[in-house]
Amino acid sequence: MKRFITFFISLLVCLSFEPARATMRCDINNDGKVNIFDVIAFLGHLSARFPIKDAESQYYTLTDHGAILPASVQTHVILGIPVSDPADIFLQRIGFLASYNPGNKVSDWVSYKLKKEYVEAPALLSGRPFNPDPDIPVEFSAVDDDYTNSGYDRGHLAREADMRGRNIYCEFESCFFTNIAPQLPGLNRSTWLVLENRVQDWAVKYDSVWVFSGPIYEGDAGYIGNRVAVPSHYFKIVSRFSADTLKTLAFILAQTASSDELSDYVATVDEIESKTRIDFFHELPDNIENLVEAQKNELWPVSDR
Repeated sequence: MKRFITFFISLLVCLSFEPARATMRCDINNDGKVNIFDVIAFLGHLSARFPIKDAESQYYTLTDHGAILPASVQTHVILGIPVSDPADIFLQRIGFLASYNPGNKVSDWVSYKLKKEYVEAPALLSGRPFNPDPDIPVEFSAVDDDYTNSGYDRGHLAREADMRGRNIYCEFESCFFTNIAPQLPGLNRSTWLVLENRVQDWAVKYDSVWVFSGPIYEGDAGYIGNRVAVPSHYFKIVSRFSADTLKTLAFILAQTASSDELSDYVATVDEIESKTRIDFFHELPDNIENLVEAQKNELWPVSDR
């Protein structure tokens, strides 16, 4: 009821008084028009400022680096929030956590817990309404035009399909440009998709897994649009517990990756940390962390579904 009342009040604020001012408030993608996706984003953005008891639905943004984050953040990470660039902006969304790099206009990493029930849930959002993140200043945000005719796809770091099973705004948030990075079509529509599907298979088989995804920059891959950095590679780390033992799989995929054989891309967490300067699993005792991060493991089995 509280969230419904907040939605209703937000709608009145959005549509009341001068049309020009209402458009300015609600026009998320700054195209001078207000459509249904703008309204969904605006209502979700305002109503989410009022946390509810369900920890997985709480929504906090623009948390100062180094601050103590809400306990609900732990839903999205395993064994510590990764330590990355101190200039990053931490964003907690309903379905994932992002460490957004405003200089690159791409998140350095995203993380989330993927449950079997989310994989099996139906989609609520139709289409892919890409929009700037309403919590990022315009000058630090990518926009749709940055990708148009660039030769790169709008690649999801946290997969949109993995955001199902909660509500439509959870899926909608995955299309904010804070969760998008430039991917060559051959990667985004083939090898990366194969890996995403396999991650869902593992979530079904093991009931839940934790996922980290992000860009790697080696050499000078350049920029698209208004200085949106183009990664040379992407990483993904998938983790789960077997009894009390942490199991991890790490992958590094070049933009030009073309093989669907995922074993070709298996790496170690150490390799990813070396290339990204991000520290994962730092809550583990050092001796265990060093062992886990140095291992290059075989692919886990999957169940038919």
